[in-house]
Amino acid sequence: MNYADQFTSDSSTWPLPQEIIRSLQECQQNPRYHGEGNVEAHTSLVLEEVEKRWPADSTDSFTKAVVKWGALLHDIGKPLVTRYEQGRWTAGGHEYAGVHLAREILLVHLSPYPELRSAILNLVRWHYIPFRWGREGRAGEDYLALGFKTDLAHIGYFSACDFYGRICEDQEKSIQIINRFQEEHAPKFRYYFGSYSEWKEKFYQADAQTQQAIRSAIQMRRFTWVEKLLHTIEIAQTNERIVEVTWALPSSGRTTWLQQHRPNTFHVNLKAFGLQTPVGERFEVDRKLVELIYHLKGWLRHHAHIVLEGEGYDSKLNEALTLALSRIPVKTKCILMEIDRNTWKDRLGIAELSQTQKENYFHFMDPLEELPE
Repeated sequence: MNYADQFTSDSSTWPLPQEIIRSLQECQQNPRYHGEGNVEAHTSLVLEEVEKRWPADSTDSFTKAVVKWGALLHDIGKPLVTRYEQGRWTAGGHEYAGVHLAREILLVHLSPYPELRSAILNLVRWHYIPFRWGREGRAGEDYLALGFKTDLAHIGYFSACDFYGRICEDQEKSIQIINRFQEEHAPKFRYYFGSYSEWKEKFYQADAQTQQAIRSAIQMRRFTWVEKLLHTIEIAQTNERIVEVTWALPSSGRTTWLQQHRPNTFHVNLKAFGLQTPVGERFEVDRKLVELIYHLKGWLRHHAHIVLEGEGYDSKLNEALTLALSRIPVKTKCILMEIDRNTWKDRLGIAELSQTQKENYFHFMDPLEELPE
């Protein structure tokens, strides 16, 4: 399936609400870096570069969709943060500002493709890194750490299109910085850990203890440990035990999804153990987790695959649960059941969201891991 041929560099074909296209047209940019004009003009040029530079003989429709949708959405956050300060236009933080809005659009147009949505959102979030970090002279270990969060090959390819698709000072020097990223940092991650998809696949083949050890090693920047841990992973052919944690908002369609994709699994509602958002005192949460793990050990004697159903999403609760699961010999995975805001409101018959609903919604819709910049 080709996911991206439905729109071109002409904004009249873009699958965006008219008010968003209008905001891109009205959003000014610093002429030093964007002599082409407003954000709509820049986005059109980047889309042209993606098409022009894409290999004619390539059959990789997934990656093309990532970079093409990424080109469409990469600067969608600029109207939210653009300011005129000290005689120039600035848009600091536009990458992260655009993630929520981009997710809403992708949930409408690419709802059945969660992996594709995730890859596009990663590109929106990190697309400026090759240039910014290269200009700052960031250490190589920072790039390796980023490689565990997003596909460096995607953002390297796209970043080049981003700079070719503009009129700016020192364009040639900027392209050289990005080329270094593509020639040095992205291949280095691939050499040690494989492609982004390969590393993720191998990670999810590990049991919970190994997964936790890998997370800790990445956090401490002990990449040789990560490499060794990945080499020790073996896929168990028998007696494999899996625990999946699903976090979902009301009306997200989790029940239907579980019936279709996990028909023969044992389900446990975390709310029955008092594990729900918002998170309570840490001591109380730990006590409830001990009780849950005790019961899980018993259930796993009879069920090879268990699904834990959580309400909403809280990163601290998910982290505590992940740590607790690492103490038993199972493979674990966390699944977020997403839904766009307007659909959620319509299904619940809500005209306006209360402040609590907004906080829960946006918290749930922001599972991205932070990395200092």
